[in-house]
Amino acid sequence: MAINFNEIHRAMWEHKYSMSKVAKELDISTSSLSRKLSGKTEFTVSEATKICSVLELNPNHIFFTSFVPNTQQNMA
Repeated sequence: MAINFNEIHRAMWEHKYSMSKVAKELDISTSSLSRKLSGKTEFTVSEATKICSVLELNPNHIFFTSFVPNTQQNMA
């Protein structure tokens, strides 16, 4: 499973939500959110649900994507 981090960042920008504001909504530290958004640690199911609710995102487009790198897309 690949997480669409770009979509999360885009939604944060559109809603004018800082990392600290999103972290507060998730009841985690800003550094913990940073690690999650950089792919170093994983979101819990509860956090994934909350971040999608807060940022008005479809969880299927964020957390249940199948990612194919550009180099592989051109090989088809």
